[in-house]
Amino acid sequence: MKLQEQIISAINTTLKNPIFQTMQLLNIKSILKNANFVKKREGVSPYLVVLHFVYILVMNKKISTFMNQSNDSLKKDTYYRLLQNSSYNWRKLLSLTNLKILKLLHKVQDASSVKVLIIDDIVEGKTCK
Repeated sequence: MKLQEQIISAINTTLKNPIFQTMQLLNIKSILKNANFVKKREGVSPYLVVLHFVYILVMNKKISTFMNQSNDSLKKDTYYRLLQNSSYNWRKLLSLTNLKILKLLHKVQDASSVKVLIIDDIVEGKTCK
């Protein structure tokens, strides 16, 4: 069994990780493939790097802080290579992910309510005058 498969197996059986379970529920591997996030050469799969990015986002950390605090972080170049690769279709990734989230929310939403999705990427508190 490959190392990546062992890690995923451990997450599924032992850790019961809600972030990983959500990524599975969204079928993020399929979404990544449709957005051209495929491994071209040797190295880490884009799925694993995106999973790290989700953890970085959830923990509200910078890449450098995440790397210092995590024993399982990848090399800095791995993260930046994914961000700078022009073959990855980031817009499609966001669109497909949002569509999947909306489809899942639609199942639990009241049919008569107004349907909206607001994504706010601001991490700093707002100061209103």
